[in-house]
Amino acid sequence: MDLPRQECFLAVSEEFRFGRAAQRLPRSPASVGEAVAALEHAVGGALFSRTSRRAQLTGPGRWSWARSKSRTAGPPRHTERRRSAAGNSAGSGPRTPPSSGTGC
Repeated sequence: MDLPRQECFLAVSEEFRFGRAAQRLPRSPASVGEAVAALEHAVGGALFSRTSRRAQLTGPGRWSWARSKSRTAGPPRHTERRRSAAGNSAGSGPRTPPSSGTGC
């Protein structure tokens, strides 16, 4: 995975929305979508299950997320917020892919 595409993929996986990921990077939503589509083409399958309201990681997406995170530092932002709310340090505990729960 090249770095710009990897950044887009990770941002969408952490934000659950292409628009929010685009704002965070900052890039256009179309360029984020194109980067993710290129990665999906490269892996031969969907990395996200998309609805009009959110993007959730698929099985191949979770595998790609774990691979990408092992190459970058730190947990996803939402995991860090949960840990701080629970009184845990951001560096403790295992890294897990973003949940596919409905609370967004």
